[in-house]
Amino acid sequence: MDTVLRNLVLNAFDAVEEGEVREVEAILEEKEKPGTAFLRILVKDTGPGIPADKVEEIFDPFYSTKPTTGTGLGLSEARRMVELYGGEISVESTPGKGTVFTVLLPE
Repeated sequence: MDTVLRNLVLNAFDAVEEGEVREVEAILEEKEKPGTAFLRILVKDTGPGIPADKVEEIFDPFYSTKPTTGTGLGLSEARRMVELYGGEISVESTPGKGTVFTVLLPE
């Protein structure tokens, strides 16, 4: 799971423009639903956010918003790994305010 967390954190740092205050927060916590324990990982950034029409594309292999860096594989790899572990990954983003990735993994 370190690869998932690393990809999400690096992606969050890349989202914040050079010269801006880079605020990235990663929260790991144990949660329970009736009969199920799981780990929840939140990665939040203060970047420009993702336009609503691009949110689904960010998990596609080779999709990148960075024309000169990155391969566009980080988020697709993170999704693949989370799903292999029987988990879920989701994203909420507000243009101009930032993005939050949430990963839920069964324990």
